Amino acid sequence: MSQSIRWFILSTPLLAFGSLWPHLPTRIVIHSANADKWVSREDFGGIVVGTTMSVALLAYGLLQVQSAFQPFSQRELNKAYSTIAIGAALIGFVVLGAGIGGH
Repeated sequence: MSQSIRWFILSTPLLAFGSLWPHLPTRIVIHSANADKWVSREDFGGIVVGTTMSVALLAYGLLQVQSAFQPFSQRELNKAYSTIAIGAALIGFVVLGAGIGGH
């Protein structure tokens, strides 16, 4: 899977957020263990993107640490990068769905 396809996969939660923009309320409730918080939809978009990219960067960093101790072939690395992109995008969609479902 080429690098541009992986970047596209990582950007799908942002693309989904952008397409849902006209249908979102101006304030979205975020449910937490101790209280419900209202955030603007702009801030919520930042949360979705931030969560997606944080998960991807954390997983990528852990993969780099592991590859220092156990070398991977290029094929294995490409498969791992693709898995990271798909997993991070799915987590972004979960955050997006949880916020939209909570309003």
